[in-house]
Amino acid sequence: MNTFFHVIAKLLRCSFTALVIAAISLNTLASPAQKLSSRDGLPTDFPSERIIIDAKQSPWNRIGNLSIAGRKFCSASLIADNVIITAAHCLWNHNTENWYPAEFIHFLAGYQQEDYVAHSRAKAIYPNPNYQFQISTNPELLKKDWALIELEEPLGALVGYFPLHILNKPQQRNLQKKHHPVALAGYRQDTREALSLDNSCELMETPAQLPSSLLSNNCHGLSGDSGGPLLIVQGQNWELLGIHAGRHIDSRQRTIALAIPSSDFYDQLLSLLSQTSLKR
Repeated sequence: MNTFFHVIAKLLRCSFTALVIAAISLNTLASPAQKLSSRDGLPTDFPSERIIIDAKQSPWNRIGNLSIAGRKFCSASLIADNVIITAAHCLWNHNTENWYPAEFIHFLAGYQQEDYVAHSRAKAIYPNPNYQFQISTNPELLKKDWALIELEEPLGALVGYFPLHILNKPQQRNLQKKHHPVALAGYRQDTREALSLDNSCELMETPAQLPSSLLSNNCHGLSGDSGGPLLIVQGQNWELLGIHAGRHIDSRQRTIALAIPSSDFYDQLLSLLSQTSLKR
């Protein structure tokens, strides 16, 4: 039983008290921690580890570990005071062939080795209505693999949230053609107890056999990264360009990471915010 499950068990037994944190520099990273990383399960072409970052610091505390009934774990990010974005497949119950109830879903912002900055249960989930779960990876479904989650607590008011970086199709193709630098953060399987960052990757042109709307990149995403933020620098700030959805092996045996652009769920976010008292 891993330490993250112990944290969830404690949350079920006691009430939550939010931790107020000071504003800290955007670019501060922790030193790589060998003890948090494992080579097990990594593809042979992946680096042995990513940078371990201090999840308590801004803006990384806007990213959290998402626990679904203590059985499944994914990455998610705050994109409004009370809303997070993640991958839809994280919320699917294989046994019941239905979505997990919201009350079984916990978001721990800034989670790092049994500690966290803030916690909230989910109040409601809003998976993409066009998404249908399949065990086998289907690129056409990957582009629909996102879900918005409304939280019970306004964690974004405490730690902030990522602005969405919205691109139209020509702008997206231009950035991909130029191999624009991006970064991927998440709780990857080899560092599940710590937030890790791949900040040495870039966008790629999407192969012809894949949906053109997907953001192809060479970040080293893996299990646990699902729903994690694909980030881009805008001025002095990080913005959410998209979320990690999966991987594809091309004809040259290259591993290509695939992300869903923020533009795909932007309208749904605005619709959700207009129907509630949530803020953005």
